[in-house]
Amino acid sequence: MDKQILKNQTKTCDTKTQDRVNSSDFPTPPQQDQKDIVSEMKFLAITWLDDYEKIVFNGKTINELLNQERYE
Repeated sequence: MDKQILKNQTKTCDTKTQDRVNSSDFPTPPQQDQKDIVSEMKFLAITWLDDYEKIVFNGKTINELLNQERYE
């Protein structure tokens, strides 16, 4: 029973967030800004992954361990 209540609360929260994002009050950035945002997110994801791999693999990334060039 508790799981059902929690599931309903989570769904309600997610639905409210989705409604807020899909509303006309939330402007869509221009095309160039969207490209910039995607580029920045890609850079951050790669950087975070490299940092994590260095923690896990004693200071080296997987690509360094495999002697491969940097992935794109």
